[in-house]
Amino acid sequence: MPGYTPTSQGSVVSFGGVALGRLTSWRLQPGTANFEEWTHVGSTVIGSGSQARVVKQFFCSSITPGGVTIRMFGCPPFAPFDIGHNAGLGVAWDGGSLSIDSYLEDFDVTGSVGEYLVGTAQFKFSGTGWSTS
Repeated sequence: MPGYTPTSQGSVVSFGGVALGRLTSWRLQPGTANFEEWTHVGSTVIGSGSQARVVKQFFCSSITPGGVTIRMFGCPPFAPFDIGHNAGLGVAWDGGSLSIDSYLEDFDVTGSVGEYLVGTAQFKFSGTGWSTS
């Protein structure tokens, strides 16, 4: 649709098939590439004499899986022994979805007088089972 901009209104996150409450925000971190230097004798040289410099070359040796951080009203439905649990994580938003095996990395609850309790949960992708739509 021309001019259509997806929103996060009504987003839903589930872990192990259990919906994780009323979301206020979520953040997807797709992952990061890890590089190794791969400079060799055939590398490009810039300049000459005492001003010569070798241009470093790199290759991607691995990719660190990303994760999802969610914020929600109330307490996340976890107990301390759930940290490290592996299950399917699903995130659905207006116009798309993500499904991937993940670990519960951390969670907490913050409270302030006169305010709602706010729960936060962090998930780390296992690196397998990734699908999007």
